[in-house]
Order: sequence, then structure tokens, then C-alpha cells
Amino acid sequence: MFPSCSKPGIFPEGRLHHLVLAACGDCDPQPAWQAYADALADGFPNEGELRLFSLIAERLSGDLASQPLAKYLQSARRWARMQAMLNQQLSREIGALFKAEGIPLMWIKGTALVARTDQRRDLRPSADLDALFRWEDVEHILALAGREGWTPHLGLLKNLKQARYVNTELSYKIGAYGELDLQWRPRMAFTYDRRIQSWLWQDPSRVQDATGTTIASDTWLFIEILDHGLVANEVYPIRWLVDAVRLLHWRHENIDWGMVLDIIKRNKLHHHYFSGLESVARYSPHIPPFVMDALRKTPVNFLDREELKARLSAENLGKGFFAQQALNKLRREPSKLYYRSVVNPLSRNMDLSVATRLTFAGRNVLTRVLFPLWYF
Repeated sequence: MFPSCSKPGIFPEGRLHHLVLAACGDCDPQPAWQAYADALADGFPNEGELRLFSLIAERLSGDLASQPLAKYLQSARRWARMQAMLNQQLSREIGALFKAEGIPLMWIKGTALVARTDQRRDLRPSADLDALFRWEDVEHILALAGREGWTPHLGLLKNLKQARYVNTELSYKIGAYGELDLQWRPRMAFTYDRRIQSWLWQDPSRVQDATGTTIASDTWLFIEILDHGLVANEVYPIRWLVDAVRLLHWRHENIDWGMVLDIIKRNKLHHHYFSGLESVARYSPHIPPFVMDALRKTPVNFLDREELKARLSAENLGKGFFAQQALNKLRREPSKLYYRSVVNPLSRNMDLSVATRLTFAGRNVLTRVLFPLWYF
């Protein structure tokens, strides 16, 4: 069922199956938690597993001191409550500031999931706030951050035309504890999909928080959860599955499944998303059969398999990221942009097959030789 190439921590294999059941199953979480503790034995939970412990502590209820792995549950709950208070205060300040500046902002990822599910920040703790902004506001935000004294983690290329497609986000430390990640492109795979950009900001199912800041729609959050979680990482990303199941539990009636399918297939992500949706369907009854049938019947080619492998199995995470970037350019970047900055098919920074490298070479020749004639 799970892709054989995937690294540990992405799919609910072994003890992670019990962890997911303890975090979001419909049944009593106690047996699942005991099974998880037994499977862990004398090992130490990965950081990605620990991120679910505050939610599990809430579901177990009662005296945590008598539970298996009690000290982890208790410390996770304390950290989650503290972080929830910090993030709530920071989100109010950021929302009010951007509104006063006239800069549209949209909460995404965990910041939005909390508002879309049970309103409990401590049950879905996050070390930072995540939001989308419009690229045309980038210079305004850079000036604002400088004026407010925020400390940047990531900078932009001086050439903003290049930065728009090469850089990924603006990341800032605010004060002693605040972290803010601002993105203008909604995930790498959707960098060049202009229809997503306009849909995100016009979707009538969006809501707003107390400051008037937009919260991403349920449809987008579900798409984002899968895209964000189905990537190899040293920190196990298994929380993606719990996020997906919980969002479906609370909001499945609001998800536009036709739009989900359209976005997935338009951006050639059917192989990738089908792998994730199979796992979600194992724990949730809320994925319509027609969605799975449509993805199952969509032909899979060698580039689909190559991209899935780059996402799930990179031995070197740096090379895996470069491979994902390159494949995204190859498969989705318009020739109008690609011909100005082609991918070197001989690069050693990417773990790619010979067939894929030859495909890069072929597109390089076509865009460098033929496209300038079409463009001009």
C-alpha cells in the first residue's frame, strides 16, 4: 500500500499506525496508545511523533501520570499550552499590523487548521505562524519588517524577478519567541499555476479571524496538508495524516472535491496525491470514491514516479530538495520562464535517473533553440 521507496515517518507504518489511531481514531485511544508505547519500547520518539502528544494527552484525559510515556505527554502538553498563548498573541498583533498597512494576508497550515477545526491551539501546536501574501506586496513587507525590527531568517535575491520563482518565503524572528513565515507561492508544485493564486484569494468559502485576516479555505488546507506532509524529512512528518483526518472530521462537507481533483490533475500530482489519499482513507470515511477512482485511473509515467521518489526517498535531503525544484521546473514552468534559466542535466546536486536527465537535456534544446523564435 505504501510506496516502497518512502523514508520512515511519512506513512503510518509500524508504531506510527498506533500513534495515528491514538491521535484521531473514533475508538477509545487507550489501547492504541498502549500499543504505541509497547512498539516504542526503550526507544525515543522522533520529534515529529512528539508533536502529536499534546493532542493524545487531551484524548486520554484523566491522570496522565499513570499513562505509558507519562513524562513525554506532560511535557508536550505544557509546551503546547505555552506556545498556543504566544502564537495567539502574535497572530493578533500581525493581523492588526497588516490590516493597518493595507496588506492582504491569509493564514495557512497550522495557524489556519486550528481555526477550521476545534479552535484549540494547544491541540495543534506550532513553533511559528504561516501566512500567504500577494507577490506585488513584497517590497511593502520588506520595508515593514525593517521598520518593525524583525530579524530575517531567509533573504531574497536582489533581482526580484528572479526571486519570485527561486526563493520560497520571507521568514522572520519577531521579539524573543515569535516566528513568522510569509509565502507568496502556495507550495512549490503550484508556483506556476495562476488559477490557484486567483482562486485562493477569491474563494467564497474563506472566513476571517477577529482581526479581519483571511483564513484559507478547507479545500485549500486539505490540498496543502498532503503536499506539505508527503515529503521526506529528518523530523517525521506523520502529523500530516492526523491533520487530514481531523480536518475531514470537522469540515468534510465544505471541501470542493471537484476543485481538489482539478488542481491535482492539472499540476500532474495524481501519483503523489493518490499515495497520500490511500493512507487518509484508511482512517477516514470522508473521501468520495469518485476521487480515488479518478486518480487510480490516471496513467502514471516515469516522471511521475521520479517526482514521487524525489519527495519520499531522498537519502540526502538537500539533493532531494534540488531534485524536486528541478522536476517542478521541468514539468510545470512555462517556456517563457524556463528558457531563461534551464536546468543543468549533469548536475551532481540531484539524484535523478538517466532518462530524466535526458528529458531535461531535450527540453533545454527545445526552449533555447526554438522558443526564442516563438516568443519574439
